[in-house]
Amino acid sequence: MPKEFGFLSDGNIVMSGYYENFNKPMTGDNMEIYSPEGKFIKSFCSIPDFAKRNMLAYYSRAHFDVSADDEIFVVQETEYKIRVYNKDGELLRTFGRKGKYYMPPAHFLEYDKFVKLKNEDKKKLYKSRTPYQKLFIHHNKFVVLSVATNRLAGVKTDYLIEIYGLDGNPVESGIETNKELLCRDKQGYFYFLNWTN
Repeated sequence: MPKEFGFLSDGNIVMSGYYENFNKPMTGDNMEIYSPEGKFIKSFCSIPDFAKRNMLAYYSRAHFDVSADDEIFVVQETEYKIRVYNKDGELLRTFGRKGKYYMPPAHFLEYDKFVKLKNEDKKKLYKSRTPYQKLFIHHNKFVVLSVATNRLAGVKTDYLIEIYGLDGNPVESGIETNKELLCRDKQGYFYFLNWTN
């Protein structure tokens, strides 16, 4: 199922997706490129190995934005790494770091243990992540990322912003917003969502 989509200067369409089967591990890629006519061209950005071994693949969604130079910046919710691809889906570079809010992978269960849990317990594990939830390129100068923390069931979620230069150098870290970064308009204004329940 497509999660996000964008356009390249040649008219090709870039799409991210996520896995829908709650009880099966996932393999493969998280990003795809299509022609303007809808013909599949290529998949890229493999699911992290940890998510393949684990039951995090269901929430291993990819978020991305395309720069003015047709570079595709991608972050997956199960890793703290920004991957940069060219318009053909070839990896150019990676950058990023784990913030102080990071929850270690040891918190999660391997697949054989996970499948024995009740669905309610599975959902509790999923809610205890600290994922990147959005990625935007701002004025072709900065990569802006939204992070959700304290995602334990029954605990209020906090939201932070991380900012990098397009070269990968960190600019700001841990900016508290207490609201979820939702989208950005063509003028570069960001819009936040305030959850009330």
